[in-house]
Amino acid sequence: MNNEPYLSEINQIISNISDSLIDFNAPREKGRLPTQASSEFITNREQGDWAEDLILRAINDSNLNFCAVKYGKSEKRVTGEEGFEDFFMEYQFELDTIGKRPDILIFDRKNYNADWNYDISNFSLSELTNIVPLAKVGVEIRSSSFLYDTYSATQEREAQGRVDRILAIKNQLLTEYGDILLGKVGWIKIIEDISIETISIVNFRCPSWSSTSRMKEVTDLLKELKKIFPPTKKGII
Repeated sequence: MNNEPYLSEINQIISNISDSLIDFNAPREKGRLPTQASSEFITNREQGDWAEDLILRAINDSNLNFCAVKYGKSEKRVTGEEGFEDFFMEYQFELDTIGKRPDILIFDRKNYNADWNYDISNFSLSELTNIVPLAKVGVEIRSSSFLYDTYSATQEREAQGRVDRILAIKNQLLTEYGDILLGKVGWIKIIEDISIETISIVNFRCPSWSSTSRMKEVTDLLKELKKIFPPTKKGII
């Protein structure tokens, strides 16, 4: 099976994820055996288990020609209980060899084997070698207030960064290239009307001025400006 198109698409998705959210080039930090199971840890685990079960049942109870199978490695025991340390070390080894398993694998129903009982999470690696390639897609499920807060904070920082850059370009266009904009019908008003309140609705067609180096610089700034603006359904100015 040729995985090149799939890998290329995944790498493209990864390249568009901000390093402030996750740095894929950073080496994996070895997990430390927890000394105690906090109430937050247990709550997050229960939330994740609930969300995973919800998705499993939603897919398998549907009329789709697909079925969902539990794949991600999990353990109900917590630190301090018998067998937890062995599970934890085995899991760390697996992360270094094949990486984090998706929580769920989606198969065509025709490829599903009833012996799996919708759960292959405890199958041996030799068994999984033959089963996993049959899957159509892997699904990672998260239901965690901590992850949500981290994501929201990252989104807010990036949004503020875009606003700051938009206003900086506006100021640069007006102070350094106002003479050029004055000679182009309507452009001074377009730039002057950009503000924190209007950023979400402003849109325009980028010109292709290039007769002089300064006009080319204006064009490049306007292209950058348009790229930074959030998507809008408003009409083109």
